Amino acid sequence: MPRRQAFKEYYTAGEVKKKLGITDGQLYNYVRYGHLQRIMPPGRKQGVYRRDEVDKFALELKAFLSGSDQVRRLTFTNVTESDIPDFVRLTEEIFSGVHLDAGERVRWIKRNPEVLYQLCLDTQIIGCAVILPLKPEKIEQILRDEASADEIKAEEIETYETEKPFHLYITGVGVSPTLNKQDKRWYGAKLTRNIGEAIINLGKRGIEIETITARSETVDGIRLLRHVGFRQIPSITRKVNFRIDMKEADHIDIAVQYNKELQKARKQRTQKHRKATKEELEPA
Repeated sequence: MPRRQAFKEYYTAGEVKKKLGITDGQLYNYVRYGHLQRIMPPGRKQGVYRRDEVDKFALELKAFLSGSDQVRRLTFTNVTESDIPDFVRLTEEIFSGVHLDAGERVRWIKRNPEVLYQLCLDTQIIGCAVILPLKPEKIEQILRDEASADEIKAEEIETYETEKPFHLYITGVGVSPTLNKQDKRWYGAKLTRNIGEAIINLGKRGIEIETITARSETVDGIRLLRHVGFRQIPSITRKVNFRIDMKEADHIDIAVQYNKELQKARKQRTQKHRKATKEELEPA
């Protein structure tokens, strides 16, 4: 009886899905992105969820969904030259103490237009992210604090092309500090998912990504990277370093989807090449 009484403060997975009106996949994503925490009490084979946390989340979910007109206005796009001033302003607001060279950011996107991303609500930027294709040795310098990602020169950024492996460094990911806690949670999750989709889209184009590296020194940042599936790697600084090896990460959704799309793109490229070769060899 005491044991049964103790579990009154928890919901089972089935009870959570019923209360929130969600599927198995949605529950998985809510746990993955840190909206809910799955707990494994001693003596149980399946995870449970704290009632107070689920009840609070249910209220937040209802409030957020009631503003569905906002969801329809949410966009995730590449930063253009005209967006740079607002992108720099927001980045400096999110990461206090950081001062960016707007001119260099313009040179970045002229070199590679797929390195700066923004999450916008209507025309207002509320989130930002930087995905830099860099040489492995430059990434290692950043991890050792021998170089700064904020001070990367445009010529150090690689341009995407097929049949060449790339290494990505993700940095500057955040949402506006003026948002309330609930909106930060939702828009942060949306930003994270869209970063994943941007990487998957590279696979669709046949761009080969070998590794993705990121680092953080905040509790939320470290938790998010772990939730996504990044593997912690050694660090000699106060920041915690993480990496995904795309060829070996068969347990990470982003990597699985990326590799699937990459194989499709390679197959299509091979078929086109064979067709072109055949046409060249056929007599006129």
